[in-house]
Formats: sequence, structure tokens, C-alpha cells
Amino acid sequence: RRDLSRRLHKLARLFPLQDIVDERLDASRVQAYYRECHEAFRKHHSAEGAVHMAINEGGHFDPDGFAEHLRRIEARWMADPPGDVLELGFGQGYNLSWLARRHRSVHFEGIDLTPEHLALAQAKIADAALTHVTLQLADMHVLPQADSSIDEAFAIEAFCHAGDVPRALSE
Repeated sequence: RRDLSRRLHKLARLFPLQDIVDERLDASRVQAYYRECHEAFRKHHSAEGAVHMAINEGGHFDPDGFAEHLRRIEARWMADPPGDVLELGFGQGYNLSWLARRHRSVHFEGIDLTPEHLALAQAKIADAALTHVTLQLADMHVLPQADSSIDEAFAIEAFCHAGDVPRALSE
């Protein structure tokens, strides 16, 4: 607790933390955020388009850690592989392309709020000839997929952009 308090105090000197906590996100704010941060994500996250953080053991960064989230998802599929999988907030398509290359019998769908992400991810999916992936511009608060049409849904660092988390989870 003391370490967390110290870190929060340092952050409060740089950022208006209460304003950030109180901010209500909508689709246009999320889109603007990603538009403004695109180059930083490419530089500081991964050139392959992983917009999320890497998971690395032992405190040492390894780019292979960007796929660790996906290896953990995939491990659950060994006993009972899904037929249809949905990613909420697919970003630049890193997660779906990684999984789709390894699981060609699964139909993958993805939704994202950001038109720029849709274009980047569609190009990535097309370049890899992944015909079992469907991407669309949509909001996790109002899913376009029919009820009970998806076997598994996942989101990696996307719910931080949900304006109404209970509503998004209920979808």
C-alpha cells in the first residue's frame, strides 16, 4: 500500500488523476485517443501492432511477451476448441491474426471503434490470407452479433475504454 500510495502521489504531480477518474468516455473520445497515440503505440509497444502490454516473466522485457495473453487463451482451447470467437477492441489486428494463423478451423470476428484500426487490421488479415476472420466497426456496448452466436469472446485491455462496463459485460 505504501508503494502504491507513493506511485500515485508521483503520478498526481504530472496528471490530473481525479479528472481522469471522472472522465466519461464515448466512442469519439476513444477514437481521438487512438488517433493521437498511433505513432507512440507503434514505437513503444510493438511494430507488429500489439497495442497491449507484454507479459514477461522475471522482470525482463521480451517481445515474445506480446503473445503471452494469446497463449493463455489458446491453452484453454486444447480440450474444447471453440467454433466462433469474438475479440472486443481488436486494435491493429495483432491478436486475431496471431490466433487465426494457428487455428484455421475457428471462425474469428472482431469489433473495434476506430476506423483507422479497422483499416490497419483488414490489411493485416488480407496480407496473411486469413479468410476465416471478419472485422467490423462496432461498439462493445451494443454488439452486432446475434445472441448466442459466439462460443467465446475476449478483450485484452479494451474494457478500460468502456463507458459503461456493466452494460458492455452484459452484451
